[in-house]
Amino acid sequence: MENLNRRFLFACLVYFISLVFIGYYSVQNQFESILIPSAAAFISFLTLFKSINSKEKLNSVLGLIIFVKLCIFFSFPHLSDDIYRFWWDGFLSCNGFNPYKYSPTEILSQIQDENIIRSLQKNYSLLNSARYHTVYPLVCQWIFRISASISGDNMYAFNLILKTIFLVADGLILFLLLKLSTLIQFPRKNVILFFGNPLCIIELNANLHFEILLILFLILGIYLFIKKKFLFSGIQLGLSIVSKLVSILWIPLFLKKSSTIKSYLLFLLGLLIPVGLFIIELIPTFGNYKNSLSLYFQRFEFNSFLYKPILDYFIAQEWYQSIPLISMILMGVFIITYLIIVFKNWIRNAQRFSFESAWLILFLYLVLSSTVHPWYMTPLIVLSVFTFWKTSMVWSFLILLSYARYDSVFISYEPYLIMVEYFIVIGFLFFEYRKRQVDFGMAIKK
Repeated sequence: MENLNRRFLFACLVYFISLVFIGYYSVQNQFESILIPSAAAFISFLTLFKSINSKEKLNSVLGLIIFVKLCIFFSFPHLSDDIYRFWWDGFLSCNGFNPYKYSPTEILSQIQDENIIRSLQKNYSLLNSARYHTVYPLVCQWIFRISASISGDNMYAFNLILKTIFLVADGLILFLLLKLSTLIQFPRKNVILFFGNPLCIIELNANLHFEILLILFLILGIYLFIKKKFLFSGIQLGLSIVSKLVSILWIPLFLKKSSTIKSYLLFLLGLLIPVGLFIIELIPTFGNYKNSLSLYFQRFEFNSFLYKPILDYFIAQEWYQSIPLISMILMGVFIITYLIIVFKNWIRNAQRFSFESAWLILFLYLVLSSTVHPWYMTPLIVLSVFTFWKTSMVWSFLILLSYARYDSVFISYEPYLIMVEYFIVIGFLFFEYRKRQVDFGMAIKK
């Protein structure tokens, strides 16, 4: 017993030190400063998760995780520069400019106020896509504007305001997951798989990526769906969509075979409210938004499993004119597999929300995407609370290998690291799928 307690306390210490180190000291272009403490964080996290065998242990681990998140509250995002675009969009909105109308490069020539220009120019060189129009949806823009209206052009204050909002969202997600653990009777300690996952802490709490809002509204939408609050469930899924558009993929999972016409209409009406507001907002500048999304799918590549090898082959064969077909082919493969999953789910799961189908849809989407940043898989991690937690845990660590892209010493090894990442993850999924236990969604009755 004494040895077990010492192991538990040692794991707590390693978990705390490694995540605080990453939050304050890891550097994007120094790969080892990310990978080594991340490995320590994941090993200690898995040890802590496995050690939870009582309510007291669960509360102790939850307390530790909350303490870690509070300790990194005052850090500034340094593994991603997206925060500068968040501020840019919010600052423009506060000063009466539509962030969808002009790219950062274009807007500087449109503003006459010297004070506004001076504030914008301070951060212009820090933007990662200054020539592209913003692609952040409506809910994100609301939060950008609120935060910028309070902080002005003080980036550190802007960071703290976002951190506060994220902590509140994080607490609400934990509360909802605990409520779901009672409602559909899955192991209560599984909430740790999301709430304490080192990747989620690094990319959401420290680096401030807005997948946290997608997750909050998605989980709230599922909870309300289970409680037969179809109108409000639709509203929450709609808010998830206008936080990050990828939530569109899960709409069919809420439209069950056994649902009544009334429940269909209430859900779709709720969904239409936030999505409709976003569409209305975009109408004057829809071309800009569409073009930026198209560029994202056709030009950008990061940590891709299939896109990059196919691209390299096309370039080697000098098939330059055919390069745009790569995205279309992969999208076609995804659409076919997506429809198969949705159809099977509709046939088999007439009275429940299937977390397994939701997880598989997002997994396939990421595997077939051209760009898979580490924070893109945080919604997959929250779904792993219900299913496929081992594969999700493994990938949440291995996806950090993608940071090799930023380090000149390791960039030549990046293609091999990416292949190692995906082959291990797919191998884990193969065995976990064969040996999987009941999908917790099976306990849900509408």
